[in-house]
Formats: sequence, structure tokens, C-alpha cells
Amino acid sequence: MKSKRKCSNCNKEFHCNHGNRLYCSNECKNAKKSNSQQKVYRLLREFRKGYLANLKLFEYLNSIGQNSLPINEANAFGFNQYSYYGTYQDERGYPMYKVGPYFFSIIKKSDKLFVTLSKP
Repeated sequence: MKSKRKCSNCNKEFHCNHGNRLYCSNECKNAKKSNSQQKVYRLLREFRKGYLANLKLFEYLNSIGQNSLPINEANAFGFNQYSYYGTYQDERGYPMYKVGPYFFSIIKKSDKLFVTLSKP
């Protein structure tokens, strides 16, 4: 006996001839797959953009010999505090985030947030 099910893409009812069928047609299956891939690609593009902006900022700060910057100034340069690829702890137990060869942390000093840069 064939059961009725709603398509996971278009919500149209269809008779499924197999127990784990989710889509009414191959077109719906491919459309759902394409939509989910586009979401992932968009997320990766945003991450890459923020990561490269952070790397560029950190290279600039390193070249001028500065290792700390108020977070509002860093944001004006395109800093993204969520674009990093590793979390570590320093000797005090504070989280440090890795971007390329640099580590950064966000530290509160006298009611202001600062991006503090270090290189291992």
C-alpha cells in the first residue's frame, strides 16, 4: 500500500513508493540540494571575507609595531571577531583566536574593549 506524504521542498502531497522518499520528483530534490548548497557557499564567502579582512588588519598592525587596538577602530577597518579558525587559551586562561600566523584576543580595559594581537 502506497502512503501519502508531503514533499520536503514544495509541500505538495504525493504517493511514495518507498519508505524513505522525501521529494515528489527529482526536480524538487535537486532544487532543495541547490538551495542548501547556496546557503553553505554564502556562509563560506562571508567567513572568507572576514578572515581576509582580519589577516590584512593584523599584518598592518604588525608592520607598524602595534599590538592593541580599540575594537571600534578595528571594526572600522573591517575586523570581524567571528572569523578565525582555532580557539586556544593563553597562560591566564583567556581565549585566543587564530588567524593565519596571528593570535588575537578581545580584552576589556577600563570599560573599553580592545583587540590584542600576538604572534607565537
